[in-house]
Amino acid sequence: MRFKNTWLRQRHDLKDQSQSGYDMALAMFGAEYSLAEQAIVDLIVTHRTLHHQKQRKSLDYYQRTISKAFNGSTARPAPLAARWLFRISRVPRAGNNSGRTRRPAEPRSSIRSTHSG
Repeated sequence: MRFKNTWLRQRHDLKDQSQSGYDMALAMFGAEYSLAEQAIVDLIVTHRTLHHQKQRKSLDYYQRTISKAFNGSTARPAPLAARWLFRISRVPRAGNNSGRTRRPAEPRSSIRSTHSG
């Protein structure tokens, strides 16, 4: 439930309600469940995109955030959190609203007009 509330930006117990505070909370979850660093970055980027927040472009920001998270966590297996992380990892990226893989477009020659002209 704590992860879900973090993902939905509904963590009233967080002292730092800024996006950076939520980034750190997400990084802590990732570190706690031994996610790879890239997976944590993906989690933060997706969360920022979902909530229409400005993206961080500095590699240093992600390195510092993830380093703090790993230094402050005790890694453990993640049966429940792993399921949640899998579900959110399927959130559509910008420009792909369907969330599904698109079929390749048919060649134009096979497209027919429905009106006579």
